[in-house]
Amino acid sequence: MIFIDEYQDSDLKMNDLFMFLNSSLGIDIFIVGDTKQAIYLWRGASEDIFNKIPQKMEQKYLWHNFRSHPEIVNYAMVIHDPESLPVVSKDLDEHVVIVNLGIHSLGELLKTKLIDLDKGITIIVKKNNEALVYKDKLRNEGFDFEYIPITPIDQNQSQNTQYLRVLARYFYDDNFTIFDLVEEYHLELKRSEIEKFQNVLDQMKSIFPAKEGEIFDDLNFSEIIQSFSNYLEVIFSESDISQLKETLSNQRFSVAFIPSNNKYKIMTIFAAKGLEFDQVIGFGKDYNLTNRDTNNNHYVLITRAKEKVILIDNNYYKSQVDSVIAQNHREPNNFYRYYGNS
Repeated sequence: MIFIDEYQDSDLKMNDLFMFLNSSLGIDIFIVGDTKQAIYLWRGASEDIFNKIPQKMEQKYLWHNFRSHPEIVNYAMVIHDPESLPVVSKDLDEHVVIVNLGIHSLGELLKTKLIDLDKGITIIVKKNNEALVYKDKLRNEGFDFEYIPITPIDQNQSQNTQYLRVLARYFYDDNFTIFDLVEEYHLELKRSEIEKFQNVLDQMKSIFPAKEGEIFDDLNFSEIIQSFSNYLEVIFSESDISQLKETLSNQRFSVAFIPSNNKYKIMTIFAAKGLEFDQVIGFGKDYNLTNRDTNNNHYVLITRAKEKVILIDNNYYKSQVDSVIAQNHREPNNFYRYYGNS
């Protein structure tokens, strides 16, 4: 089984291998993916990868999203995949809201009935520096939002990203034991083998952070990663290793791997990919629905939300949403609630 959100340049060669396994060796393969989540186009990802799959392979479309409320699913579909849109109820319950703040602040929005402060709230922005600015502003208004940075591992987004994230969590989170790690990796190891595995990983812990003025022992690090990869039976690229090193070298990335009790978070769309949240707030200014890159970003934003998504209008976002929905022969007011200046 092969899971694909998007392919990087190096992964296009992997696609050729998969096709060889199927067509020349007769090995059955099962590929799952979502091209609408191809948000790393600027890193060489390919969102048309499924067009390269031979037509003789049976293709099925799985449109249902079990994470999000149906109103959120409908909103995402009417904009990004209208052909798969099911029958839409006209009785909306404000699970998708577009708001024009006018002279009001984001903090004032959080104090309205549109937001449930007892549930998790995640604000998703375009850039890291924006996240820091909003964090400071909201703190001044009495809201303690935790900033979750995108890490070098997340920027990489290779087929080994999840392996690396689990490893980084073991490195940073003292409550995440070697047994948790072995379970996450689905390894079947005897206790003696687990102890050897732990010894390998603890060697890695001992070389970070590098002492001031000390040259980092790249050879030792590479040997540790090689031993680690032997247990997993995977091959890490030079890029994987480099970005793991960068992630473990900077303590500021630790917050991305240690579970937080803070209900209020703020992060970029790239840090949010693959995650889910009760309530999501995004900014219309970050999304041009006629642009392929930001269009995919918009889809990822919408589908992070489980119960509610609020989009901040910039006097342009609502109009482009209405235009897209109308082009798909639907009525905009059947898909979201709007609150303007007051």
